[in-house]
Amino acid sequence: MPAESARLRRRLSPRDWWFLGLVSLAITAGIVVSVVIATRSSTNPRCVATTRAWVMGAETYTVCGQQAVTFCNKQPQKSTNLAAQCARVEALVENA
Repeated sequence: MPAESARLRRRLSPRDWWFLGLVSLAITAGIVVSVVIATRSSTNPRCVATTRAWVMGAETYTVCGQQAVTFCNKQPQKSTNLAAQCARVEALVENA
């Protein structure tokens, strides 16, 4: 009998189940941390974030404060989302 078939006939021991449980817990924790980091970085009210298509793919621009106002003024066409972000940032920077 080949060694591979003998290995596949063996049942999982409690140690194997613990290992699988720890691996799945680590993967779940990694997903949660990455989602928290991704959502937290885009919630700054003084920042503008937009994704633009380019030759080799897309690039995400994130600028904050006075640089965001300058960035908004240089954009020839603004999408609805970018226009709303620019209006919000301009109002916040003027009131500061």
